[in-house]
Amino acid sequence: MTLEKIGSMGGVAFLVFAIISILLAALLGLKRGVFKSAVRTVSLFASAFVSLFLVKMLLPSLLKVLVEKILHMLSDSESALNDILQAETSFAVLESLVLAIVAPLIFMLVYFIVNKLFLIVCFIVNLVLKPMTDPVEKKIPCRRLFGALISVVGALVTLVVISTPIAGYTEMLDHTVAHIESPDSAHDDATDGVAKTLHDIEPLTHGFADSVAVSIPYKMGGNLFYKSLTSIHIEKNAGVIDEAIDTSLEKELIGVLDLLPIADSFGDISFADIEGMNIDPLRKVAETLDDPESSAIVRVMLADIFSTASNRWLKGETYLTIDLMGLLQGDAAMFRPSVEVILSGLADTHVSSIGQDVIILVETFDGIQKTFLYMMVIADTVEKGEVAKVEDVVNMLESLTPQSAAAMSASMTDIMKTTGIGDEYAESLGGILTSALGEMAELNQDKSEEGQEHVHKEAAALNTVLTLAMNPDVEMTEDMADDLIESVMDSTILKHSIQNGVKEAEDASVPTMSLPEESADKVQAKIDAYEAEHERDEEQKDTLDSLRTFFATKIVVEGEENEGGNEQFPGFNVDFGDLENS
Repeated sequence: MTLEKIGSMGGVAFLVFAIISILLAALLGLKRGVFKSAVRTVSLFASAFVSLFLVKMLLPSLLKVLVEKILHMLSDSESALNDILQAETSFAVLESLVLAIVAPLIFMLVYFIVNKLFLIVCFIVNLVLKPMTDPVEKKIPCRRLFGALISVVGALVTLVVISTPIAGYTEMLDHTVAHIESPDSAHDDATDGVAKTLHDIEPLTHGFADSVAVSIPYKMGGNLFYKSLTSIHIEKNAGVIDEAIDTSLEKELIGVLDLLPIADSFGDISFADIEGMNIDPLRKVAETLDDPESSAIVRVMLADIFSTASNRWLKGETYLTIDLMGLLQGDAAMFRPSVEVILSGLADTHVSSIGQDVIILVETFDGIQKTFLYMMVIADTVEKGEVAKVEDVVNMLESLTPQSAAAMSASMTDIMKTTGIGDEYAESLGGILTSALGEMAELNQDKSEEGQEHVHKEAAALNTVLTLAMNPDVEMTEDMADDLIESVMDSTILKHSIQNGVKEAEDASVPTMSLPEESADKVQAKIDAYEAEHERDEEQKDTLDSLRTFFATKIVVEGEENEGGNEQFPGFNVDFGDLENS
């Protein structure tokens, strides 16, 4: 026998049950009269609301003990699940979720128990007041008809209670399937499997829910009971929940299903290979968490997990079976300063900020990857005797924000050391980039046409400086020297960045750039010519002095000669031609 046939037969059987219940209530109402029927009907209403009160107020305490035992059986002292379940906030929201799932069914069961107790009260009331009511009932038979009507109302109350879980769960499943199958919903094997399972049981549930004996009482009040029972309220606390949260079981179910396809693709993320790193799954998580319509419980749990994990990892501890600092060794060690900045920010994350905090995390990894790829572009163009395109550096700065710039800057010097330009030179160039990224991030917040034109201009200047700086052994031409000086002097950001970078290099007693003597002389001559042709204020004088120090002074570290290259970013003595179009 198919589920559809079983559901259809169940719907018919329930309809017969409802009709018999209503007819029986009417007959009993005729016999009891208006007073006894009214007392009984009032008891049915009272049973419904007392049951609702008991479920909402007492069930959480009883359920907490049961949930603790179940979760204790599921958890293991060395598992990631145990780390999550040990968190007080995570446990509280899981408890609220379980309560919302079982509450409609518990409500129906409690109703029948409470009603039996109220029947005893009704019997006592009728027994005490019987002498006062019988003579009146005998004199006015029409009141017995009114008693029958009142009893029918009482029978409908019972049908409303029964319809609450049947129609409520079915309606929720319908909405869930519709959401999963919508064009905007992400799909994978997990969500498609859920949709298939729900499709398979739909004939059974609809056999009951579509019956008029269920649908009508549900619309008469069962839906209000269901919404109340499956609503979820999470109080503000001193932890990660910085604002009270009100949500519902249906919203949470859909929110969790939205994250399943994303979570399934997390295995594609690899931080070992920065060039091929795919952070799209993390980006989708960030976008989902930043959506106020996303699962509140997921946001609470992730805020709790991120906060706890960040604090534990910063201390060098293992959490979720991961020793993060232990993983940042070897080639990955260059990202450790950035990771520490990110973790410091996430350590104080809250429910209201978790979406933006993860977005910053994504932007930071995105920025580090684009910076690394841009360095590779420069290396490739240097090898070909060309100049990197401005679009390449604009792409690097595309999603730059002040927060991501701060995290990126923490690792900038270490990243520069992988380019083969020499560790000490990487210190000064890393300082320039750190300063430039911070200012460009602020500038990049202006998304107007004028603001983005300014960004493009500054990006062009940075491109010129970086292309030359990444190849310190280049044979400088007259045009290259002109373009270098013009780019820096026309830029607001590069002026500050080079001044700051040179000052930091001098304070740390590390060399700046080491140019061949002939190239150094050309740059020196161009700086002198620029000074002679232009009026200079104090800032311009400082910038030109910094240019002399950084690009024109030949410095060779004792016992070490900068060869300007490694396998990834080799230095070449090439003629770049005119940088004017860079």
